[in-house]
Amino acid sequence: MNTINHVGLTLLAAVPVEYIIRQRIASGKRKRHSKALALAGLPVLSVNGISALTYFDFRLVIIGSIVPDILDKPMGFLLAPDLLNNNLRTIGHGGLFALAFVLAGLAAHYIMRNPQLLVMAIASAGHMVLDQMWQQWDTVFWPFLGLEFRQGTTTLSEYIRFHVQGLLHPAPLDFVTAGIILGFMIYVIVSSGIGLFIKSGRVLPVRPV
Repeated sequence: MNTINHVGLTLLAAVPVEYIIRQRIASGKRKRHSKALALAGLPVLSVNGISALTYFDFRLVIIGSIVPDILDKPMGFLLAPDLLNNNLRTIGHGGLFALAFVLAGLAAHYIMRNPQLLVMAIASAGHMVLDQMWQQWDTVFWPFLGLEFRQGTTTLSEYIRFHVQGLLHPAPLDFVTAGIILGFMIYVIVSSGIGLFIKSGRVLPVRPV
């Protein structure tokens, strides 16, 4: 699955989830929600009257959706190809990395009272689902099933050629996910403004309730 697919499908999942969270808080359930957060040790942090728990930073959602590739592709091609057997799905696509990332997000949530790192970690974990990593259990459970990664078969030139061909002859899913990204960009510009998005990562203005 290419980068456009990962970003588009992650946005498709994240936008309605973020909307539901905001609507639940804004519909009069915020007091009960805040009590639950307090009981869990997660008091709502308000910045300029806006709760940090009422929106996702979609900049981090987008980056999170491709974090495994950002880590693994350079290592597999350039930094440590021999160590990783030229494999392009290694540490960043492993369950240990995903677990550590989510735990770091939870820790930041408790300590800093801000969920954005956790949102990014969940987007990163979703990358593994979209890549169907359950078909590569040795990678998912690395290093518990062995320290070596399976041998990769794709060279850098083949990888580039594959993606160039993908751009020249896009698959149906590419059109769908490109449409999702385009729709998201238009939605940001029309509803929130590009300035607000660049500054905060918010898609919609969140009004204090």
